[in-house]
Amino acid sequence: MRKSLLYTVALCTFFPALAQAQTAPVAPTFETWKLSGWMENQFRSLGTTCAGGRFKVKNGRSAIPGDVFTQWGAVPPAVWGSQVKIYPTFSLNALFSKVYQSAPNGPMTETGSIPFPWGSDGPPLMSRDLAQASRAHNCATLMSGRLDSSLKIDFIGINAALEASRSDERSETAFLYAGKMNSPLAAAMGLGDAIFDKLPLSRFTVLLSIWDWYKNRPELVSASNANTLWVEDAVSGLAVYRASGLTQNSMLSGNGGFGLSLPFLKVGGDAEVNGTIGVKSRFQNFSVAVWDSTPRINLKPPSWIAGELEKRAEFDKGSGNPVRTDGEAFNYTIDIRHIPPAFCQAYWTHRAPAVSNNQPAYNLVSTESVTTEDRTVCRFVFRVTPPAESTNGEIAITPALVSRIVLPGGAAPIDLVLTPPPTFTVADGRSEFRPLVNGSLTPLTLPVGAQSIPGQANYMIVARDRAVVGVYTTVEAMTITCGSKTAVVNGSFTFKADSSPEAVQIAYTLPVTLFQGVAAGATVGCTAAMAQGPLRIITGQSTISVRLPAYPFEVTVAKPAV
Repeated sequence: MRKSLLYTVALCTFFPALAQAQTAPVAPTFETWKLSGWMENQFRSLGTTCAGGRFKVKNGRSAIPGDVFTQWGAVPPAVWGSQVKIYPTFSLNALFSKVYQSAPNGPMTETGSIPFPWGSDGPPLMSRDLAQASRAHNCATLMSGRLDSSLKIDFIGINAALEASRSDERSETAFLYAGKMNSPLAAAMGLGDAIFDKLPLSRFTVLLSIWDWYKNRPELVSASNANTLWVEDAVSGLAVYRASGLTQNSMLSGNGGFGLSLPFLKVGGDAEVNGTIGVKSRFQNFSVAVWDSTPRINLKPPSWIAGELEKRAEFDKGSGNPVRTDGEAFNYTIDIRHIPPAFCQAYWTHRAPAVSNNQPAYNLVSTESVTTEDRTVCRFVFRVTPPAESTNGEIAITPALVSRIVLPGGAAPIDLVLTPPPTFTVADGRSEFRPLVNGSLTPLTLPVGAQSIPGQANYMIVARDRAVVGVYTTVEAMTITCGSKTAVVNGSFTFKADSSPEAVQIAYTLPVTLFQGVAAGATVGCTAAMAQGPLRIITGQSTISVRLPAYPFEVTVAKPAV
């Protein structure tokens, strides 16, 4: 069972590097060394940095501290004397990013690379197979306990090394980690979520980089390619990270302890440390000795990647969003975390929802990558038009953002659809006013020989918390439907503010043509509805738009109309 992951070099400046997410990594390169010889070279270099030319190793002795070489146990004994491949960080990531394709009963061939979303200099992930898989030595610890027959160093050199360990500028520390180094691509597809819990790295971002690779290589997305694409899973090795700027005090207080408060470093430059430790560290060297690798694993298909991304998308409400609308259109901002700048602008379109009642309409106004205090997000601004009819109290803001893989040959495209949760809502102020049909309806009768019949739609306006001081409509026309026939008639509008609740009446005249062909004595079901435009309710401070519901009634025909 894989233990908890260690992150060899975390990324304080993680998101600025994401802007280069589309930069293809260089080809993986390596040197071949005997592992013990390479480690000897690392510690002799560290000693020279600490004590200058006064640091020497006696013939036949080793500069490697005993707790590493003989007591650590994290490296198999047989491996110390074997030839291994030495990868610099960028080169190991280039190895991990490679995609291979297998032919039936044939070898695997390279078919491109998936650029890591944090840039090619981002460090690999490392899982611990042993409880004591890390070691750290600086100028002071390298000297202490080594003033034996192994090292030759005079008093001046000792003082120089100890002084270096106290100086931010001169101190240097070597961190060693042994275990399995997992490909972030493989980790995102095959390992548990706990791997990413404490890292400044999002599983969502890694999966999105895989989606983007498919998006740019649609010819590889087909049923015939199922289970033919492969990526590296993990390698076993020993990583050495050299950094300057950590003092001995930091080491002794635990601030330099790996996996606890190891500084979050920017590869190739300065960066503030994690937490409250008031020191800076500078990257000096990072490389990995690899002596074994696990079998490659299948690259998951884009449909699987899309499903994982849809489940894992993290949405935030933007600042300044309205909490209430009275039916007018408004702007609403939604942020999605872990989308790198390269995958933000011009990467998403909006899919209009299926036509249904009481659903708002959306227009995507703008998309931009924004850096906040603690993260970089992709920010979407929508123009939201509320539904014509008032809701039961809230308008859910659920626009669908789509990234599409267009397949060759007319095959159905594959869509990645991100939809915010229904908890993103705006209160519908119109729901405070409920237009109700007034009481029971008395059937109307079309008299013998009559050419028309008067009708009247009666509504009540039930207000909540706000008083109704006026009601008006710009169009009093009513659409009358009786059976299969429809007519638009003009009406006269009356508002009774002195009633409780307030009453609205619209009087109209039904034309006899609505009842042609109806047998004598038959009853016809009818409805009356506003032909166009909502009712405007004045509250004193604002005007609310409310659509009146259809008004049902019945008409009994005394004699068929001629």
